[in-house]
Amino acid sequence: MSKQGKDSNILEFPSNRMIRQKSMQRSQEKKAVLGLSVLGLFIFTVAANQWIADFNKFGAGSRNVASIQLDNKQAILKEHLLAKEIATQENIVGFKSQEPSLKDEMIFSSLEGKYRVKSDQQRVLAVQSDDDSESRIEMADGERFVKKYISLFNEKAVHFKLTNRSEATEVYELLDQKGVVIDRLQLDKDSAGKLTQLKVL
Repeated sequence: MSKQGKDSNILEFPSNRMIRQKSMQRSQEKKAVLGLSVLGLFIFTVAANQWIADFNKFGAGSRNVASIQLDNKQAILKEHLLAKEIATQENIVGFKSQEPSLKDEMIFSSLEGKYRVKSDQQRVLAVQSDDDSESRIEMADGERFVKKYISLFNEKAVHFKLTNRSEATEVYELLDQKGVVIDRLQLDKDSAGKLTQLKVL
């Protein structure tokens, strides 16, 4: 067979076409990486803006974090219910349930989570209801309530004395072990005998 016949049977490798395809593939990969980078930056920016907005909304600008706090009753109630649910679950490795504090018992048991609680660390300064009278609870025995939770209003208080009572208001003096008055507590009710507020004077 002649040399010319052999050359006619050889197929030329399409090198130019392969170079163009690789170039197009690299270009598409760069566009994809750039698109993902832009998307990631957008998500990060949205998250950062949301965090800043939440911080400004719930931050320390409207209250003194170091001292008096106004608890958000709905948030606390949700956390309490979640904690209660977790505590009742079985076979949770490494989980040890804790007994609710006296403050938790007052807020979520006696007051049924229906009141805003103003406190300074563990000391309760005020208990306030919303304007909706339907959400208030009946306070038939104020003295029993004060006796049970007296330490929440002043940790040194061990006794109390009712000094003033009317249909709408009860005023108590909180006494220490020596019988010295160390605080005064006012309990207010509406016309139906439901608790509207309780505050340390």
